[in-house]
Amino acid sequence: MALNLYPIIFTALLILITLIGYSFLLRSRTQKLMHQSSELAHDCETLLTLIKRASAISQHPDKTDAFLYEMEKYIKKWRAISSGQILVSNTELELIPNLVDEAVSELQSSEKFSSISFQSNIKTLPFSRINAQEFTGSIRNLLKNSAQSISEHQTGVVEVKIEEHDHQIQISIEDNGKGIPAEFQSKIFHRGATFAKTEGSGLGLSTTKARFEAWGGGISLVHSSPANGTLFRLNLPKYPAPHWFQEHLTLEVGTDVVLIDQDPSMLPFMENKMNHLFHEVDLHFFASGTACANYLKSAPTQKRFFLVEYFLSSHSIEGRTVKNGLDLIKSLNILDRSILMTDGWNHPKIQAEASALGVKILPKNYLKAINFELIDPTQKSKKIEAVLIDDHEVFRQDWQEAAASKGLFIVTCASVAEFLDRYRYLPKNTAIYIDEYLDGGLMGQNESLALAKAGFDNLHLATFDSMAIEDLPLYPHLRSVQGKTPPF
Repeated sequence: MALNLYPIIFTALLILITLIGYSFLLRSRTQKLMHQSSELAHDCETLLTLIKRASAISQHPDKTDAFLYEMEKYIKKWRAISSGQILVSNTELELIPNLVDEAVSELQSSEKFSSISFQSNIKTLPFSRINAQEFTGSIRNLLKNSAQSISEHQTGVVEVKIEEHDHQIQISIEDNGKGIPAEFQSKIFHRGATFAKTEGSGLGLSTTKARFEAWGGGISLVHSSPANGTLFRLNLPKYPAPHWFQEHLTLEVGTDVVLIDQDPSMLPFMENKMNHLFHEVDLHFFASGTACANYLKSAPTQKRFFLVEYFLSSHSIEGRTVKNGLDLIKSLNILDRSILMTDGWNHPKIQAEASALGVKILPKNYLKAINFELIDPTQKSKKIEAVLIDDHEVFRQDWQEAAASKGLFIVTCASVAEFLDRYRYLPKNTAIYIDEYLDGGLMGQNESLALAKAGFDNLHLATFDSMAIEDLPLYPHLRSVQGKTPPF
């Protein structure tokens, strides 16, 4: 049966008109709301672009889910804000597991919940655009609710799990408590609803729901009963990681991995982490930069990749004082072969220093959630014709299908960071097309500078804006401005 998209398009247009009107109202408010108005204008532009693409969806029903997801992300966000359920607040790109762990750690250290076992199960390291204080407060309240539902006479367990499903971050909070009475379950997200807590205001879950919907996500009660406890599930849209963040570790066959860290426990940990790679790569551990420098002098030249802790004792290498891991990377002249692996990954100063050098940062405290992948550049079975970097799944599908129809093989990524994590080994003359407007307010023209710095020299801007070609002289690393139509 053919998919009738006219009701969807009509509804989306009505919402778009409403949002545009709301953007004008925002302009009359405070400077804080002006920032939100600018964000709304960008979201409206994205939504309008998706509506323009709707005519093609009816011939390709398999694309419907991705298309509707992209539209829903923006509609849910502004519906929650325009309804007045919450105050407009500034948002930033945040690592979700880090904020969840903050809330978990706070309750773990509380004497009130000393008998409760709070457990974190982190399977991925996604970013989303949220207000960190409001997010942490919402997670903390949910954890407290779970802990308070557990009888003092039972062994209490509250588990938080972070996964990714269907382009979204999924946060599950589950306990083995007494559950929520069946007669209250349909009302728990209503403003003013409360039960079993004399001090409850009834604002917790309703506010959490409004906040998550304003961020493009949501919350649901999966199940609750005395026998099985309670499971809440929250979701958020996943945003591309910042350029300084290392999401995956991709190693070439035959590479020597050099780990420099003063913590001796890192050696057995990394040996276990890389156990499945040891038939293809070697691991070398050094507790100081001096020992590593001596090794590099004595060992034959070969492929090496360096994982360096930021916090190292000050020492000297060939008369130069080395104060930290970034100093060491510069001294050894290994900028293009190094990752800063440190517990200090979230420090703005370290992020700025690493970004200035073009060195990515891998969070040491989340190593368990990072995948170590192996590639063999000599065994690539297909020639990669081109690369598309675009945060919209609909456009990535379009390009994949257009390439497949011509018997071509292409790579698509949601961000520059993802591409550099997974495909930095590609030939430097590979044609790369990057979307002009990326998630998080990032501009393709600026993000493509990281590709040029990595040596890629066949770069193109993909945009619906034909006027962008006038700015091309400002970006000499870009060869051309192309439309969003696949060039094959």
